Amino acid sequence: MNSQEPGTKPGKKTTRQPQPAYDGVTERPVIIGRQINIGGVSQEQLKAIMGARDGNPHAYLELGIVAFNGKNYSEALRYFEQALALKPDYANAWHNRGSALHNLGRYQEAVASYDKAIAIDPKDALAWYNRGVSLGNLKRYDEAVASYDTALAIDPKDALAWYNRGIALRKIGREREAEQSFQKARELDKK
Repeated sequence: MNSQEPGTKPGKKTTRQPQPAYDGVTERPVIIGRQINIGGVSQEQLKAIMGARDGNPHAYLELGIVAFNGKNYSEALRYFEQALALKPDYANAWHNRGSALHNLGRYQEAVASYDKAIAIDPKDALAWYNRGVSLGNLKRYDEAVASYDTALAIDPKDALAWYNRGIALRKIGREREAEQSFQKARELDKK
């Protein structure tokens, strides 16, 4: 399912793919920050089209997104790091680096990348959300709740962020608040 995410530019898509987390409960995973729809274009064609060899950080970001979507997270990470070598203040590259690291199981490093993205663009609800997912995988549920709270302050209509907040609250024994989060998720999901 493709949907417009907060913090992305119009016409840019993100991909949602359920994955098990929090002891096997299926939830929304980390999501790449910004993505293009280039159906059928190979990485080699994309390199030629975008001039990645010319030191264009945006080209490296897009190549990383292609690799990420192909589930080649190590290669995606290399491209995101190349983009950052050229443009260290590139919030979207930091965010996507975090998503690649998360999918490689390197959650602490993912959190650090999301922190860099957030320092540059504190209104990126998706980076806050993804930070919460990585913190949850580290079993740092209080911090995960705080990240979801910030994401929801930016985008209060994100049903899946409400749902994941409920999971994290349940993990720390705040059952009543968890149920309220699940209820809010259900209400928003119906819309």
